[in-house]
Formats: sequence, structure tokens, C-alpha cells
Amino acid sequence: RLFQKNLSQEMVDGYLIESFVINDIARTLKNRNIPFYVVYIPVLVEVNTRLQNKMVNANGLSEDAFDFNQLKTKIESFAKDADAPFIDLSNAFSKETEILYLPTDGHFTIYGNEIAAKIIVEALRNSFIKK
Repeated sequence: RLFQKNLSQEMVDGYLIESFVINDIARTLKNRNIPFYVVYIPVLVEVNTRLQNKMVNANGLSEDAFDFNQLKTKIESFAKDADAPFIDLSNAFSKETEILYLPTDGHFTIYGNEIAAKIIVEALRNSFIKK
């Protein structure tokens, strides 16, 4: 249900809680003069079209019933509302899903962790250079 466009009330409530938590963390850290960044780590189905097709077929719904960017879009808007830089791993992870995620549980492989770390370090480095 996470990627279906027609969200249940439970999902809507979950997004409201996420928004509150992100804003609360950002406010707390800002008051202490500590930088806050939101790093978006996509779940495998978000970046793997084969799995997206499987999900669509398994639910018996049309492709139009799904939005696999929905979660990222919401989290990005929460980060923007909290005035927190948004570091998105989706683009890099959509290129090589087979070697970046473990096939058993969807966690990153060692290589996936290395790629994530490089992207995050580069974004942080660029952020501090601009300041």
C-alpha cells in the first residue's frame, strides 16, 4: 500500500507523524547550532522496475494506481519544510540494483554501502564548502 496512490488513512497519519518528527529534530538541532540533513535511502522496489511490475501485477491494479516516487516526494517536501538539505540516493541506486542490494532482505551490500557513503560524504563536503 505504500506506493499506491490511493492512500489509506493509516498511511496519511504515518506521513503526518514523519513530518512532525523531521521538523522536531530539525528544530532541536538548529537550536543547538547543529546541522541537520535528510538522507533518502530508497527501498529496492522504488529503484527496480522489474519489482515494480511484479507489485502492480500481484495487486491486480493498473500501473496508474501506483506512484513509486510518492514516498521520496513526501520525505523531500518534509525536508524542505524543515529547511534541511535533502540527500537523495535514488538516482545512483536505480542504475545497479542487483549489486547494491542483498537479494535476501533488501539491505545494502558492501558495495551498496560504499556507494551510499560516497554520495553522502560528497554532499556534506559540498554543503560545507558553500558555507
